[in-house]
Amino acid sequence: MIQSIDLRIGNWVEITGKGFVQIVNGQSIDTLTLSGANPIPITHSLLLAFGFIQRGESELYDLKGSNFTYHLGVRRVTIFHPGNAFWHWLGSHIDHVHQIQNLYYCLIGRDLVLNSNTIINRY
Repeated sequence: MIQSIDLRIGNWVEITGKGFVQIVNGQSIDTLTLSGANPIPITHSLLLAFGFIQRGESELYDLKGSNFTYHLGVRRVTIFHPGNAFWHWLGSHIDHVHQIQNLYYCLIGRDLVLNSNTIINRY
C-alpha cells in the first residue's frame, strides 16, 4: 500500500480490483490508501512507455532529451551534467513508477509522461 503523502497528481498506481489508474485530481489522493493503492514496479516495458531508450543490451535507460538515466539492475538514477564529465548516482533505490515520476518532477520540473496507455496494462 502507498501512503497518500507519497503521491501527486499524474502518478500511476494499481488499485485493487480496478487495475492501473492515473491520479487525475487531488481529492482522489486522500482516499487511495483506504481503497488499496499499490505501487507499480518499474519494468523494461514501462521505461520504454515513459520515453526512456535502452542503451544497447545494458540495463541503462536514458530519457530522451534529458540527462536523466535509470539503471534497472540496481534501481538507481544517474544525473549527468551537460558540458563536463561529472555525474551523480542518487543514493535512493527507485523501485516503483510513482517514485521515478516524483523524482523526475523534483529534479527536472516537468512531469514524466506515459507515451502509451496500452503498455502500462501489461506490466
